[in-house]
Amino acid sequence: MRKEVKILVVGCALVAAAIAGRIVGTHSSEKELPVFESMALYPDLTMQELTNRAPNILHAKVEKVENTYMYEVAVSLTDNFEEASDTVSYPVTPVTLKVIDVLKGEPEKEYFTYIEMGGITPDFIQQPNGYAMEEGMEVILFLNEEGFGWGEQSIFPVIDGQVILTNRALKDVGGELVSDIETESINTNIRSQLHSESVKVMELKSFYEMIDDMLKGE
Repeated sequence: MRKEVKILVVGCALVAAAIAGRIVGTHSSEKELPVFESMALYPDLTMQELTNRAPNILHAKVEKVENTYMYEVAVSLTDNFEEASDTVSYPVTPVTLKVIDVLKGEPEKEYFTYIEMGGITPDFIQQPNGYAMEEGMEVILFLNEEGFGWGEQSIFPVIDGQVILTNRALKDVGGELVSDIETESINTNIRSQLHSESVKVMELKSFYEMIDDMLKGE
């Protein structure tokens, strides 16, 4: 799984490193930091593939968003990571999760650390691919052993017992299980990250049952 993460994020890492080098001299004296969208690339996964790949599927609440740091990764110009001869760094933000339920995996403790790709550095802000975690946010995450996910397709906010679906997940979910809720009716901290008048949701119980059925089909 570690190798897969390196392949997926190398594009983001190179861009972030270049950005960091470019803006140090031009923006260091400005009050507002420049904001850059995520450049991370992930494979397009069905819900079944996502369920199969993720050793940990957690329903959790964000307890604390830690300080961003630069994560160093080895880089190889070939497909053989044993030949990696250089490194690049990109910003990541550890997020402490308080586990509500475990849909897959066996976390050893009540708390689990999710590694969000992106964050606030002294020189720039790198947006994550998908939702940015905020304290108090309730979410279902599909994660690998290291705490990394597969971008926005592995993040499912939970609001009042309903799960906000990704566009990719909608392709795999039966229409009879999906409904719409108006963004204006959402009073949690996730509302500021929703940029449409309504979102597609399904009941938390139905989402659990869907993942359970997929686990049986692994």
